[in-house]
Amino acid sequence: MNPDILSQLKDITPPEPVGHWPLAWGWWLVIVLAIATIVALIVFTIKRHRLLKAKKQALNILTTGKNLTANEKVSLVNQVLKRVNLAYQNRHDIAELSGTHWANWLNQHDKNVQIDAELLTLSYQKECSDESAQLFYLQAQLWIKKALPLKPITITNNVSDATMKESANV
Repeated sequence: MNPDILSQLKDITPPEPVGHWPLAWGWWLVIVLAIATIVALIVFTIKRHRLLKAKKQALNILTTGKNLTANEKVSLVNQVLKRVNLAYQNRHDIAELSGTHWANWLNQHDKNVQIDAELLTLSYQKECSDESAQLFYLQAQLWIKKALPLKPITITNNVSDATMKESANV
């Protein structure tokens, strides 16, 4: 071999290292999906917190009323049930309800947890027993824990017909 030819060769230079930018379109897709997932989780968490806020406040108010007298406890429980349901439903659907209509409305929203209609009328009585007040307290507390936030209900024709007849009589 001729030494002149070898001296004419130049050294081998490695190519420039491949940079991270600009990113390929697949990486941009992954970034967008990750950001969308994070935003969706944040929005879901905020909405869930707002949705459960009334429920938590109602349970806290009930907890503070454990040591009240029977009449005061019954009054507090009835007020808390009304207020917490007003937070989830329209005012005109709930505000006018009392007695058995109020019990039916509450029991209609959760079939597993029932509140006795007799207990809801305790707040209209002059005196009530400690046992009845405690039972009402426990039923209301369980109803708030299980039934809230309110789920949409389907009204059958029988219930809507009865409601229409009652409203026509008034």
